[in-house]
Amino acid sequence: MRRGSMELTDRDIKIFELIKKLGWIRQDNIAYFLGLDYADNKVNTIIRGIGFRLQKHGYIIKKRFIAGLPNYWCFSKLGADFNDAINEPKFVLQNAKHDDMVARLLIKYLKQNPQSIVTEFELKYQVNLSKDRRIKIPDLVLNDTTAIEVEISLKNASRIATIMRQYKFSDYKEVIYYTTDKIASVMTNNNTLDSKFKFKIINEDDIINSKEFMNQKPHNEMINNNIITSQFNEKQQLRARLGL
Repeated sequence: MRRGSMELTDRDIKIFELIKKLGWIRQDNIAYFLGLDYADNKVNTIIRGIGFRLQKHGYIIKKRFIAGLPNYWCFSKLGADFNDAINEPKFVLQNAKHDDMVARLLIKYLKQNPQSIVTEFELKYQVNLSKDRRIKIPDLVLNDTTAIEVEISLKNASRIATIMRQYKFSDYKEVIYYTTDKIASVMTNNNTLDSKFKFKIINEDDIINSKEFMNQKPHNEMINNNIITSQFNEKQQLRARLGL
């Protein structure tokens, strides 16, 4: 495809589609999207070359928001017009880690079924749902039926209850949380929990290789059992000392 003096490749168009879904995308995640290993110096050079070419011809803007990490890409005015997308959306630094994990998870799902997933960014800015605060907009929506959330910061109990209640009575058939073991333990102890909620445990650096959360008992029950066991042992020790 030609635009002005530049011939756009199929790879360029694929990258544009990814940017359109996220607004900002970090350079190493673009490599992952293309099936390349960014740690390889040759790949690093290739990705930077693509970025240089797209920026030179006015399609993207590149910025380094975090020292020591790769550049982030978004659409310029020309790129946004060409792709019917948002021009340089606001970058929220405090959400960068969360958003990078969502991007990686999105890419994982896109590799499985590229037509079946929508992002929070698309829903907010293209479907314009952000004005209705009664609606919890998921990080990702799979097949129109599954809400996917990446939760790496523990919210207060009231906020957790509100979000889970919104999801419980929503049209989503399933809600999958990618989160830490600690946060999953707290959320599974919430009174609004029901069978539509699923939890996948991640560590801070790896969202792709998640594992199912296997909490066999509600959190309170585990605590109460520990207290009862401790009290029983104390009584047994006292009886032994008294010769009973």
